[in-house]
Amino acid sequence: MLKIIATADGQFDLAYETKDDDIKKVRLLTIIYTTLFTDQRAPEGRVDDQLDQRGWWFDPQLGTGLWYVRRQALSDAARLETLNMVAHALEEQDPLLTDVHVIEVLPQTYDDRLRNVSRVVLDIAGLYDGIRFELSRFTLPDQATIDATGMYVWDSTWDFRWFDD
Repeated sequence: MLKIIATADGQFDLAYETKDDDIKKVRLLTIIYTTLFTDQRAPEGRVDDQLDQRGWWFDPQLGTGLWYVRRQALSDAARLETLNMVAHALEEQDPLLTDVHVIEVLPQTYDDRLRNVSRVVLDIAGLYDGIRFELSRFTLPDQATIDATGMYVWDSTWDFRWFDD
């Protein structure tokens, strides 16, 4: 729930009224989404087009290079590069995010409607601030669609579990 709070400088701001665990969950999911859906600048020589190196202007190294991996054939090497890239990028974003494991979910183990030669489905697990989490069947979408307002929408589906035992 949102609430209005007074800040130290006498201004007002909106804040979530929530438990600490909920804040951790929101932080973790924000880290995962911003990391996986932000294009990192391509390393020198990786992309032929020098005008399409991408990267966020504020921090060109933030995110992943999944966009340039997708420009090559989806071979075993590209899939392995994807898994390693995701795990490394997530651990780089926050010191509280540790012991990250990323595995590809093989096509025969998930729903037929998700099958696509250029789609990779992942299970991501690890620790966030000492609490174990799992994101199952996180779908890296093969393409975006445009909604009625003209915004890009990615069909990304997943199951999230938080183990605070």
